[in-house]
Amino acid sequence: MEVLLEGAALAAAAFLGGMETVFSIWAFEGKKEAFNQVWNSRLLCGSAAVWLILLAGAWYGAAAAGGGISRLLPQPGYLTSARIMALFLTYILLAAVDGRRRIVPDRILACYLAGQLLMAAAGMDDGWIRCLIEGTVFALFLAAVSWLLKGRFGMGDAKLLGVTAMTAGWMYSLQVLFTAMALAFLAGVWLLLFRKMSAKTEMPFVPFLAAGMAVHFFMLLKL
Repeated sequence: MEVLLEGAALAAAAFLGGMETVFSIWAFEGKKEAFNQVWNSRLLCGSAAVWLILLAGAWYGAAAAGGGISRLLPQPGYLTSARIMALFLTYILLAAVDGRRRIVPDRILACYLAGQLLMAAAGMDDGWIRCLIEGTVFALFLAAVSWLLKGRFGMGDAKLLGVTAMTAGWMYSLQVLFTAMALAFLAGVWLLLFRKMSAKTEMPFVPFLAAGMAVHFFMLLKL
C-alpha cells in the first residue's frame, strides 16, 4: 500500500513538474498566458513524462542501492532521492528564467512546493511538518531582509530560498545562500578585473544559488 501511495505521489509531483516546465518556458520567452492555459499546452504531457522518468529513476535507484528492491518494485521510504531530483530540476529551470528575465515566477515555486509536500507526506516523513513551519519562519525573515535592503537582495531570491527551507530545512538553505554569495563575489571580481564591468552591474542571483546547491551537494558526497 505504501509503495502505491509513493508511486501516486511521484506521478502527481511529475505532473506538477511538467507545469513548472511550461511556466518556465513561457517566462523565458516573455509570454504572459493565463494560468488555465497550461492545460492546453502541448508541452505539458511531454514535460510531465520527462519529470516522471527522472523522479521515478531516482526513487528506484535509491531503493536498489539500499537493498530495497522486492518483486521489481522499490520498498517504501526512498522518496528523498526523488525530492532531491525535483529540487535540482526546479533550480535549473529558475536559473534559466532568472538569467534571462531577472524574475522568479511564483507559479513555479508553488508547483515545486506542492510536489515536495506530496512526496514528503507519502514518504511518511514525520519531520516535514516541522520543516515546513521552520521554513515558513525563515522565509518571512528573508522577506524582511529583502525589504530592509530595498532590492539589493531580491524578493524572488528570498521566496526561492524560503520555499527551499520549507522542504529541505532552513540550515540547508542558509548553506546554499552562503556558497552562492561566495561564488557571486568571485564572479564579480572576475568581471571587474577582466571584463571591465562596473561595480554597479547587476547579476542574476538564482544561477549562483543553483551553482551553490550543486557545490554543496557534491561536497556532501565526498564526506
